[in-house]
Amino acid sequence: MTSGRLRVLLIEDSEEDALLVLRELRAGGYEPVVRRVETLSEARQALETEDRDVVLSDYELPAFGASEALAVVREHDSDVPFIIISEPIGEEAAVTALQAGADDLVVRGNLARLVPALERALRAGASRREQREETRALSERDELLRALLDASPTAIVMVDHEGRPRIRNRAANALLGSPEDGSARDAPELPAFRRIIERALNGESIHNQRLGREVDSGAIELEVSAAPIRAPSSAVAGAVVIAIDVSHRPELEEQRRQAQKMETVGRLAGGVAHDFNNILTAISGYADFLLDDLPEEGTLRSDAAEIRLAADRGTTLTRQLLALSRKQVVDPEHLDLGEVIVGVERMLRRIVGEDLAFEVDVAPDLPVYADRGQLEQVLMNLVLNARDAMPGGGTVSIRGARVQDPFGGDGAWVLLEVADTGSGMPPAVLDRVLEPFFTTKEAGRGTGLGLSIVHGIVAEAGGRIRVESDLGKGTRVRIYLPLGEGPHGSGAAPSASAEGGAGRSATILVVEDDEAIRTVTARALRNAGFTVLEAQDGEAALRRADEAGGAVDLVLLDVIMPRGNGPGTARALREKHGITRTLFMSGYSDDALARQLDAEVRRNLIAKPFGQRELIARIDEVLTGSTANHAEDSLGGTE
Repeated sequence: MTSGRLRVLLIEDSEEDALLVLRELRAGGYEPVVRRVETLSEARQALETEDRDVVLSDYELPAFGASEALAVVREHDSDVPFIIISEPIGEEAAVTALQAGADDLVVRGNLARLVPALERALRAGASRREQREETRALSERDELLRALLDASPTAIVMVDHEGRPRIRNRAANALLGSPEDGSARDAPELPAFRRIIERALNGESIHNQRLGREVDSGAIELEVSAAPIRAPSSAVAGAVVIAIDVSHRPELEEQRRQAQKMETVGRLAGGVAHDFNNILTAISGYADFLLDDLPEEGTLRSDAAEIRLAADRGTTLTRQLLALSRKQVVDPEHLDLGEVIVGVERMLRRIVGEDLAFEVDVAPDLPVYADRGQLEQVLMNLVLNARDAMPGGGTVSIRGARVQDPFGGDGAWVLLEVADTGSGMPPAVLDRVLEPFFTTKEAGRGTGLGLSIVHGIVAEAGGRIRVESDLGKGTRVRIYLPLGEGPHGSGAAPSASAEGGAGRSATILVVEDDEAIRTVTARALRNAGFTVLEAQDGEAALRRADEAGGAVDLVLLDVIMPRGNGPGTARALREKHGITRTLFMSGYSDDALARQLDAEVRRNLIAKPFGQRELIARIDEVLTGSTANHAEDSLGGTE
């Protein structure tokens, strides 16, 4: 800095001497902004209110000297240049002042030295600030590096060229022993670990070598890797070694294989169930036709009724498979878990029977966002399992409560707990209870889908499940569901009577690529009095609507079809012909198109398989407006 504005704190009791200093600074090309003080308290105040580029101080003032002034300045700013202006003093006194921390000393009779001394001091002050900033940055970097190293679960040790540890993190102390707690004087002194370090110092890289290690909790197995650290000269300057506790890796691998098995079985179950739903829809429809046409008495009607019952049982099985694969058509809503439990309590008591005690303890206000039917199915499966575990009697208990996050996070969850006092399970069985088709029941008594289905439903709702069991003491299943928000309600939409005939003069366009379903559905609608147009895909649907001049009151269409999917076809029909009343059909919803359906539109979705009475009732709801249908607003974003 050779010129320009200069902020000066001048500690001087003589106004005449101050003017001489000011004149010299101006002669050197500076524009000094000077604040003159005469006491130490004034100096402190000046330093606190404004930063200064330099402090110039008289060597000796009436109440104090330059050494006291220097101490005050250094308390506030250790880097600001400090120059003493003095009458001639001895060499020893001058050396003492400089050793105390002053940047320079200028004799008042030779003020021509002031500007050169000032410029040297300014450069020195800037250098001190840079060094201090560099030191601070290095310290922060070291602290950050230490924090990162200590946060790692991997043991990390860096040694110098003689094998002496220079860096070791917290995990290294835990896995290899800490010098502080006496478990090991030095990690490299573990014999096997020492040999790995020596190999790395000889230039060798070691990958994933297994080592055994005894710790307080027992034996552990480490996987160790090491590599040499080379200096710019390519000489080995040290080595870095990492170690990972792999004692639980077989258990994790088993969990991964189990998860893959669950996913594979789920995909298979979902695909089979989806195709089977189409078959059941046709079977149910034709059985209903027979029941409508056959007289009340006679074996043929009885046979038709048995076919219908068998189809219903098949429907239950496919819904179990879809729940297992998490592809079931669900209608989540805001519910109170306590209300759901109370709603099925009477049925559950009948399932348990009179020979077992049945206890229910439900706290108020347990909001969840889930499918009511699925929650009821979870309760049913868990209570059935509890009952079967107590052939000699016992107690089944159901509890609902709010709990703090049991998984280490913040917030609250809703807990559903079903417990029994039965025989319990050994660890080998407990590890497999969530596997599909795994059962402890006698051959022919269980499908092995109960807890697997519960697991699928809970996962679909964003929850988690824990199963605990002790031999001879019983089993406890805890289900944690996310705390729901919003108003609670029954979620039951008003349904139009299938016998009412509301809007039965309407024209309905049925769009379905499965010929059997399309045929049986069209026949059921015609039997109910509707005019029916049929199309096997989206492109054909647009042609049929064109032929009808757009005179279609409602379109009933599958979500997934070739040559035009359901949402895209519905949007095209709305844009071209103004057809806004839509009812979708689907066997499951775990595909990209079904997920794009707006929540309002999803309420107008009927799950396959369905009976003709259920279908007619849903058609009447949409036609009469009993169920809100806002296709104009809801289908715009689907592709």
